[in-house]
Amino acid sequence: MERYFFVHAVRYLCKADKERSSDLHANIVKKEFEINNKRPEIHDFMRDKQTRKCRE
Repeated sequence: MERYFFVHAVRYLCKADKERSSDLHANIVKKEFEINNKRPEIHDFMRDKQTRKCRE
């Protein structure tokens, strides 16, 4: 039964309305780095607590 969750998720995403906000944001971050050599700030609360780097 669990294997069907993945299949249903894929089918749901295929039916979903398409939008470009993730692509737009990625382009903004890329241009900001290219023009100003500025990387996005990643706050502590945004970090994945499961990674080795975050636990150190």
